Amino acid sequence: MVALCNAFAAKGYVTASISYRLGVDFFEVIAGNGEEEFTYATLRGTHDLRAAVRFFRKDASGDNLYGTDTNIIIAGGSSAGGFMALHAAYLDRLEEVPEEITDIEELGGIEGNSGNEGYSSEIDMAVNLCGAIGDTAWIEQGDTSLISMHGTEDQTVPYGTGDVEIFGMPVGEVHGSGVIDEKTTAAGVEHDFYPFYNADHVPYDALSGDAEHEAYMDTTINFVKTALYNTFFGQITSVKPLSGTELFTVFPNPAKRNGLWVTADPRAVQQIVVTDIKGITIRRIEKVEAKQLLHLEQGFYLVNIITSNNTVQSRKVIVY
Repeated sequence: MVALCNAFAAKGYVTASISYRLGVDFFEVIAGNGEEEFTYATLRGTHDLRAAVRFFRKDASGDNLYGTDTNIIIAGGSSAGGFMALHAAYLDRLEEVPEEITDIEELGGIEGNSGNEGYSSEIDMAVNLCGAIGDTAWIEQGDTSLISMHGTEDQTVPYGTGDVEIFGMPVGEVHGSGVIDEKTTAAGVEHDFYPFYNADHVPYDALSGDAEHEAYMDTTINFVKTALYNTFFGQITSVKPLSGTELFTVFPNPAKRNGLWVTADPRAVQQIVVTDIKGITIRRIEKVEAKQLLHLEQGFYLVNIITSNNTVQSRKVIVY
């Protein structure tokens, strides 16, 4: 999150990577109360996120030490933080609180007791990176705008509907970004969605230090940046992931030298051919894999695939 915050601070956003309460009672999980423990943990984190939003509104009403524009407040997070952002955006009525929470009034209701009372915790957009929500029924027409990104092969937080596990034990059914995309579409909620095809949990981890994760981080920053700009300021062209009729994608674009990834459907693709701007073949791949790294020097390229029925699809890419 710090890497993402630094990237967006460099683009002019006021950013903060907040702390919030984590964890569950191990012995309660072992005793079979895992669902209740998980639900309470989610609520505690959501309360703390809402308190952080109130903190910035409180500061902005006085000295405004951080230079915050409270006309646009965006809450986002990765994995558990994605849960918090989604619940802060859509768990917004007392009647929606899960039945496992039996003392919601004592806990401060929806807003919580984490401080900065008297200020709004409302957000203008949520950014969900590899998170999930407890109930998609909370997402209603006219609700908060959303940006989501999620690996389709996520083994930690389900891409669709599935169980979250703690210590290897299922503790509750949640709905990942694939299902959330369907719900926001049906409800007419403004949203942008990017599936990381064939990727596991948090593929953009900046701390890993390898080229693949750095490429995913570039894609994450560029997609979120474009979606934010389109929502709040104007319209710019963004590179979208595969649609149902597309057989491959390249990312990031522009890409760093030796850091261009190609995902393709090996069942439908015979070859991948890379040409330079003059049409000279630079690379030909006849044994196509689902995901592969292309080592290219700085320049402009055309990445072409030849399908099993001899049609061609192409992408223009820039390597710097």
